Formats: sequence, structure tokens, C-alpha cells
Amino acid sequence: MDVIDKISVYPNPVKNFCIINLNQQSDIQTLELYNTNGTKVKSVSVEKSETVNLDMSNLETGVYILYADNKVVLSKLIKE
Repeated sequence: MDVIDKISVYPNPVKNFCIINLNQQSDIQTLELYNTNGTKVKSVSVEKSETVNLDMSNLETGVYILYADNKVVLSKLIKE
């Protein structure tokens, strides 16, 4: 199963928090969020959870890229 099949993200666009649902068979250990300049703005360790609440309230309005274990999951996560 590919990483993209193991994860879903909503809502998109995001106001303050987004919810990341992981497939039960997911072995994902790290989620990272990058801005369009390629700067990592957030990193979250996944601890055997099927749901991760990602706090984006302190981030600027714009487009972000979500990686799971160094693989692109979502190339257009929009922060309102």
C-alpha cells in the first residue's frame, strides 16, 4: 500500500486545524509540513494513532505541502 492510500486530510482549505486520518495498517511515523519556499514549518511524530490533529493556527495564509515519512501526500494544503 502506497503512502497516499494510507492517509486522508480535511478540511482543505484549513482555518486553524486540519484532521489527518491514517489507515489502520499505516506505518507512518512522521508528518511534516513545508511552505512553498521549501522550509519545514511543522513536524509531528505519529504515535500509533489513527487520527492526528494538525494545528496550523500560527501559520500564515498560503499553500503548504504535507509529507509523510519523506513522501508527498498532499501538494496543496491551503491555509486560509
